Amino acid sequence: MPICSDCDALISYLHARNPPRSHTHKNTIEVLRTAPNCDLCNLIISVEFEWQDLDEPKTASISLYNTEEDMRRLEDIAKEEPELFPAIKVSALQDVCTRISEIVLEVRLIENRLGRIYLAVWKDTPCANMDTECERHKKDFFSDHMFNTNPAENRWDQFRPCSTSDIAYRPYGMLSDDDSATTLDYLESWLNACEWGCHGACAKSLTGEWIDGCYPFESDAPLPRRVLDVDTDLIRLIETELGDTGYYIALSHCWGRPENHPPKTTRANFENRLAGLPLSTLPKTFQDAVKITRHMGVQYLWIDSLCIVQDDEADWKREAANMGAIYEYARLTIAAAGARDCTEGCFVSKRPDLRNVRDRVVESTETQRNIEGNDNGEHKRVQRTSPPDPPRVTVLSKGLNDLPVTIHLAACPWVINEPYYSPLGYRAWARQEWYLSRRVLFFTRGGISWKCRSDQFNERERYYDMHEKQEWEHLLQRYSDDELTYETDRLVALQGVATQMASIMDGTYHFGLWTHMPELLFWMMKGPQIDAKGPDAPSWSWASRNGSKFFWKTMVQFRLGLDQENLIQNSIQVDEAGTLTTTAPILELFTTPVSDEWIAAGHVPWQCNMIPESALLYYSHSTSRPVLFLFDPGCPEDRAIGLAGLDDDSGLSPGKVFCIYLLSTHRFEELDMLLQLVTHGDSKDTGPEQTGFWFKGDTGHQVPDPLPRSISSGEGFSDYVPMLQHSHFGSSRESREVDESIMFYPTGNRLYWVLLVQEVTGRPNYFRRIGMGLVYSSPQQVSAPYQEVKII
Repeated sequence: MPICSDCDALISYLHARNPPRSHTHKNTIEVLRTAPNCDLCNLIISVEFEWQDLDEPKTASISLYNTEEDMRRLEDIAKEEPELFPAIKVSALQDVCTRISEIVLEVRLIENRLGRIYLAVWKDTPCANMDTECERHKKDFFSDHMFNTNPAENRWDQFRPCSTSDIAYRPYGMLSDDDSATTLDYLESWLNACEWGCHGACAKSLTGEWIDGCYPFESDAPLPRRVLDVDTDLIRLIETELGDTGYYIALSHCWGRPENHPPKTTRANFENRLAGLPLSTLPKTFQDAVKITRHMGVQYLWIDSLCIVQDDEADWKREAANMGAIYEYARLTIAAAGARDCTEGCFVSKRPDLRNVRDRVVESTETQRNIEGNDNGEHKRVQRTSPPDPPRVTVLSKGLNDLPVTIHLAACPWVINEPYYSPLGYRAWARQEWYLSRRVLFFTRGGISWKCRSDQFNERERYYDMHEKQEWEHLLQRYSDDELTYETDRLVALQGVATQMASIMDGTYHFGLWTHMPELLFWMMKGPQIDAKGPDAPSWSWASRNGSKFFWKTMVQFRLGLDQENLIQNSIQVDEAGTLTTTAPILELFTTPVSDEWIAAGHVPWQCNMIPESALLYYSHSTSRPVLFLFDPGCPEDRAIGLAGLDDDSGLSPGKVFCIYLLSTHRFEELDMLLQLVTHGDSKDTGPEQTGFWFKGDTGHQVPDPLPRSISSGEGFSDYVPMLQHSHFGSSRESREVDESIMFYPTGNRLYWVLLVQEVTGRPNYFRRIGMGLVYSSPQQVSAPYQEVKII
């Protein structure tokens, strides 16, 4: 197949051993000019890809296909301003076996417009000298070696590089149909690679319990109370016996809108379910799940709507509490991530039409006229068709050592294939299912992906990061963003994870909190509160308010969970009603609202992720929740000892306000030195116990506009030191001379984390949480006595 010299150079770049990060191709105008005579150029302009104006977050799907008139217009622009059409930058992406699997073409066109074209690259025939030179491209190399986690057995570095090319060898080529035996064989090879590849983490539960038996002969996994037997013509509901073990597959799916809800098992139709259902009567997602399960050689399938009696409250509660174990013990979880409901199916990927590119070019002859309208002879016009799906190109090339290599290039779907950005990825129930599942096949509109506890990659076996952190605080933060049909299920949909993790936790679990982790009491709202009835949770629990939360422990620079000192005595106890009891220092406070002008004056750096005061101001102010100065009644009235943010946007209710000291942490020493350097010479002499800096109100500034969209949560100090510029601290004397009524002292490098509470009327020592704060004076400095407190 013909290609131009520039595209031939691009192919040579792909063959090169250890190629550079990027390659410079010709510009867009040149690609358009040569497309009629070059298959690869024609492929590039035919591809539907993601296009973005850099000034706007909105993206669109277009291609570079142009009519002759559009090409001439672009050429005229290029003559006047050639800098608007820079060269196309090409980058090679490797799969999990470090073989080139995809390339990305970064196209810039007319000022700030950017597009990225993704092309899959592969060869579907073995290389020359397979036995001696190219063991990396053997059929079973992926499963035999990439997944072997024992360094002594993983002999990748001992293999000599390929003698022709390190482009990925995929016998299956580019998947063209989700619902095909070829595709399912390919997916089964991933499962086999994980099970046979000594993936210890994937064979055990999170608590270390061994689940998989001696595959493929047995399994130690307990079967759910009910499963679907898919090994017969009728899909029958089976009730298992206690102690039954075996392999089964679980389905994770969206229920969708009520009119498209899946079929349910109820008390009325229970006997019919036991008798069996014809496969054709099930919705598309369920039919696809049955097909996958049968292809994997597994007899049982678990689907929530059919295996739980939906109108039996006792059965539903029992099975919901056990749902975490069901997904963790499953041999595999099928995630119908791209389907909005059960009618759309698992096989939803947008697949390219893999007809050869030459089938898409039609030549026609037209009469070209000159400006005066006279005939100027015949002109051959190339009309490129631009169908919704792009074609592929096959190139016979010379690889290393001038050995022949046939490679294929085809457009990858530009649709986002990240499971977490799919319809199912935003669902709270799915968070628990994916978190606990040992192996998951994700079916999205952008393709099929795999995730197990040892690896994750897309259908071209290229690694991708789902950014799924296992720590409880990260789970809660993402989970608080997830959607639920009924907010009352917010705690129920997480109970399965808590149940599975209980045996390895030091404390007990209550209302989203582990009692040995008091730092999880420090959360803030990071979005509007959802106007819906939530679970009956106590005020100290993050579940007491509907909406997205920020957990301070997720930002390691604030040291919670690292070097924190617990100030409480006798640990934390929570009873069945949700009353949290502990003994801790408590202080009655005076409070004053922090004005918008004070925030805008820059006394605390805005959106600086190394300073906790900045995070508190950001999340409070950007969600329209009040921020308070905290004052100790025993200190001068103009000296604030801390800042606090309220949980509700309605402001402070009448009544006394207290702070309960729970934890203390150190700031980073470098940050404390910088704070002192910034304010050196401007601080008042407050004695050895009152080091810090002096902030005064300023009514001459407005609220930051626009507010930043997010605050980053980087995990390293050194990367963020440049953000701490002296100008951030409003250190100029002019900005602090308007209002001298308030002095604000972050004293030293010690920080005290407090809950802001109010008394419950008529119940001594009972309190209700109203917010959280940061205090700079120790309990001893403010004479805060230890007292038993109960928070409801």
